[in-house]
Amino acid sequence: MLAIARDDSNLECVKLLLQKGANYKVEDEYGNTVHHIAALNGNNNILDYLAKNLKIELFARNEKGETPLSICQQLKN
Repeated sequence: MLAIARDDSNLECVKLLLQKGANYKVEDEYGNTVHHIAALNGNNNILDYLAKNLKIELFARNEKGETPLSICQQLKN
């Protein structure tokens, strides 16, 4: 999650971590998935990569009821 939170320049690091078996199905204490974290930090390239390459629910809601898409819309991203 930390690699995803940094910025889009970390995309290669995220790819490598995933190739090495990093657990991408984790949630933080607020119910945010890796997709939420990427959206919250405006990391569009990472978000795009995750959406296209991981078998994860793209419309998962965190504890506030937000989806990654709704976060992007709120941030005008």
